[in-house]
Amino acid sequence: MRILSSLCVAMASLLLAACSMVPPTSIVQQPLTARPQPQAMSRPNNGAIFQTAGVRPLYEEALPRMIGDTLTVVIEEKTTTSAQESTNGSKNAKADIGLPGINLPSSHQVEGARASFLYGRTGQVKGIDLPVFALSDVDQFTGLQLGIFFGAARVRHQFGGVAINAVNWHEGQDTGVNLGFVNLTNNVQGLNWGAVNIAKGNALANLGFVNYAERTTFQLGFINATKHLDGLQIGLANYAENGIFPILPLINFKKSF
Repeated sequence: MRILSSLCVAMASLLLAACSMVPPTSIVQQPLTARPQPQAMSRPNNGAIFQTAGVRPLYEEALPRMIGDTLTVVIEEKTTTSAQESTNGSKNAKADIGLPGINLPSSHQVEGARASFLYGRTGQVKGIDLPVFALSDVDQFTGLQLGIFFGAARVRHQFGGVAINAVNWHEGQDTGVNLGFVNLTNNVQGLNWGAVNIAKGNALANLGFVNYAERTTFQLGFINATKHLDGLQIGLANYAENGIFPILPLINFKKSF
């Protein structure tokens, strides 16, 4: 009986195992994959606003980035031609010696030192001018004029600096100080200091025994005279043509406001 029972149990186990190995039936029917259906490509319709072949947003910047776009390359060539020619010429001398009719070296412009004996004529001098018992004749001068042994200096146009000579003869514009026995000037933005000071134009200040200027701001001397006083006169005798009292001793004052 025991053997029979064991055989029944074994057969039942085999039947159950065989039933578990049978694959279940699937509810999904074949085929499991499908190929995409080919779509007909529409050809571009030139002239239409909307193109199915290449869609561009309305506010997109038009750049050639698709196949068939036109790329235009513009080459700009600029050619500039200029012609310039300049010629500069200058001649400077560090030292100049003037004799009657002779300048050594023969230079129109001197930068440095210049000495003249009896008479020397030069266009422009920047530096020191030494007339030795001579008349130095210059168009324009900037620097120091120092006359030796009754040296005199003439400046025809423009003077700037200090002039110490027996006679200072300046016909143009002066800026600086003139010291001499006689100062013959035109317009002086500075001081005339000498025994006799005569200015044909405007002289800012005059100190001397005799002072005369067409226009002046200050005069100090024994005799002072001017046509137009806009300041003060101090002297033994003072004459101002535009003054309330043209002639006054000691002090004369007239100021325009």
